[in-house]
Amino acid sequence: MIKDVLRLKLHGGLSHEAIARSLSVSKGVVAKYVALAGAAGLNRWEAVEPLGQAELQRRLLGTSAEQRRVAQPDFARVHVELRRKGVTLTLLWEEYRG
Repeated sequence: MIKDVLRLKLHGGLSHEAIARSLSVSKGVVAKYVALAGAAGLNRWEAVEPLGQAELQRRLLGTSAEQRRVAQPDFARVHVELRRKGVTLTLLWEEYRG
């Protein structure tokens, strides 16, 4: 999807709003990817076109999606724990962090 955003912006010259509508994403996502591409020096379609999705993601975000994954809490357990007297969401969050 990153490459599609950049293709529509750099090659097609579409507005952020038009790109967001055509890809069913928010304008904020479009703005984020365009800004990241600009910061990475990828402000011409000719520089972006030969890059694969993984390489483009690495250059814009610095890491792959697999490397950025964080262990998610067990939300079913959180709901059960919150039913107990004296247990707060803050307490569970601190326990999760530590």
